[in-house]
Amino acid sequence: MFASAGPSLETQLDDIATYQNEFIIFGNARSAQALSARGIVPDIIFAADIQDLNIAFFDGLKADFYRCILTFIQSWKPALKS
Repeated sequence: MFASAGPSLETQLDDIATYQNEFIIFGNARSAQALSARGIVPDIIFAADIQDLNIAFFDGLKADFYRCILTFIQSWKPALKS
């Protein structure tokens, strides 16, 4: 299940919390705070372009977020491909 930040996430948090142990939860950096506030620990969190600004999405998360696998995509330029 993908939990992405957006207008519908708030309305789905109760259902996600109820069934969180029945499926794998993928979250993104922007959804981490909302998930954490409801006691939902995603299995994998995706973050793009880790910078100081984006790291703030992870400030103050509950301690059990250490169980998450954090994956990130760093910005790159086509010239780096060679």
